Amino acid sequence: MQNGGFVLGGVPAKELGIIMISSSRRPILPNTVDRTMAIPGRHGAWDFGADLGPRQFELDCALIERDAAALQLAVERVAALLLDKNGRPRELTLTLDIRPERSYTVRYVGSLDIERIIGLGRFTLPLVAFDPYSYAGITDYDEGPYKYNTGLKYNTGLRYPNPTGFAWKYAEQHSSLYNHSSLVTPLIVTISGAANGVKITNRTSGQSMTLSTVLSGQTLVIDGARATITRNGVNAMSGLVAGDFVQLEPGANQLVFEGGAPNATVTFGWRHRFL
Repeated sequence: MQNGGFVLGGVPAKELGIIMISSSRRPILPNTVDRTMAIPGRHGAWDFGADLGPRQFELDCALIERDAAALQLAVERVAALLLDKNGRPRELTLTLDIRPERSYTVRYVGSLDIERIIGLGRFTLPLVAFDPYSYAGITDYDEGPYKYNTGLKYNTGLRYPNPTGFAWKYAEQHSSLYNHSSLVTPLIVTISGAANGVKITNRTSGQSMTLSTVLSGQTLVIDGARATITRNGVNAMSGLVAGDFVQLEPGANQLVFEGGAPNATVTFGWRHRFL
């Protein structure tokens, strides 16, 4: 394992002197949060569906040092990483060596005992991702780059890299994004410059949103992850006149941007997400 099994808070396990043991427990899926109702006099229960709860990790780890004093220093380094300056558990990114492009946001939860034998320490590191998804960056699954006149052919499964944005100059402008996850993913769009009567449509899903907001040098952020719209950092939800926040379907997505007199830069800020 390249990093000792994982990277926590940007620090490879190896730098902490940790080796993750293969018996570490990582459930296939988080526990369900079920919504049911028992009806008196009726067998069973009404099922109103379920959501997924937080994702729990129990990482079996070993610290290997030359003696008990060096082991204690290594233990203190681990403790310092898990806590903020006020001594409270802090949020950290967790990336596992088996999927280095995906990351969770976790924090220490529970208790952290250790078995010590001279310079050897064994412990189970309990971490919880309250957001159960892992995320990968927009371009993490891009292939290529591909070049013309190199023998490549259309309709052979090759894809253009995901764009991170574009210059919006025309009343109707198209952009394509490819979501490599099997899950619907929120889309975050930032529009900086000039445009009015903005309409964004995902032709793949049929979703669209129309805004009455007029931009003349301001920055409009449409955040589908938080369900917020801001103009220069100020709430602009009142500008949403029709539709709802556009999301990305699994696979290819065909987006259309429409507006009056556009002269703006559009930036995408979404991530692939996985369970």
